[in-house]
Amino acid sequence: MVKHSATAVAGELAVCEMDLPPSARDLVRWVGWQGAISMIREMPGARIYSPKRGPQHSQKADARYARVAELAGEHGAAALYRAIAGGIFEVPRCAAAMARARNRDIRRAFDAGVNVEELCYRYGVSRRSVYYILKGGDDPEAMPLRQSGQGVLF
Repeated sequence: MVKHSATAVAGELAVCEMDLPPSARDLVRWVGWQGAISMIREMPGARIYSPKRGPQHSQKADARYARVAELAGEHGAAALYRAIAGGIFEVPRCAAAMARARNRDIRRAFDAGVNVEELCYRYGVSRRSVYYILKGGDDPEAMPLRQSGQGVLF
C-alpha cells in the first residue's frame, strides 16, 4: 500500500510518494528519500549494474558505485547494490511526478497571490502552460495535446 502523505523535497518541489513510479518507490525504500531524490536529479536514466560478486570488479563499476555512494550515502549505496545483486537497475526519470509537484506548487503560489508573469519566470513555463495548469488537476497528461494545423487525415 502506498502512503499518500509521504513527501520529499526535490529542489523546492514537494514530491508525493503516490506520484512516483514503482521503480522510484523501490529506490526510496533502498536508499531513503534524500538519496533517491538526489539520484533521480543527478542520474536520470543511468543504468546501475550490480554483479553477484560485488561492485568492485572494474574501474568503471567502482566509479559508478562511488557516484551512487556520494549521492545516496555509503549505507544507501550498499543497500541498493545488495537489492539488485546480479541485475540491473535503471534510475527512473520521474518526469510525471516532478510535473505534478510543479503543477501543485504553481497552483499553491497562484492561490497565495503570485501573478502569472512571476510564475512563468519562477518555473520556466509559458503563460499558456500556467493557465492550463491552473485550470487542470494534478495529472500532467490531462493537459490538452497540441494539434497540428491539418487536423486528422485518416
